[in-house]
Amino acid sequence: VWYFRARTNGFLTPIRKNKIADFMSEPGPRFAIVPTSLATSVFGDQLNQWKTVSIRGFNIAKGQNVDLTLVLKPE
Repeated sequence: VWYFRARTNGFLTPIRKNKIADFMSEPGPRFAIVPTSLATSVFGDQLNQWKTVSIRGFNIAKGQNVDLTLVLKPE
């Protein structure tokens, strides 16, 4: 995401949990990075239509493990 920030509109726009589904349902390609535990509960069956990539790692700034999923809605 960092490398593509110049090519995205609204890079790093924080969105509340209850608004993520609305954001992704708007027209055009979109992506969101959310905790993996949240991805299924927010997007449900739409995850089967969109591309996803999950990764686990360590957040150095917070000193804790993270489990994140990128949800990509193509055009």
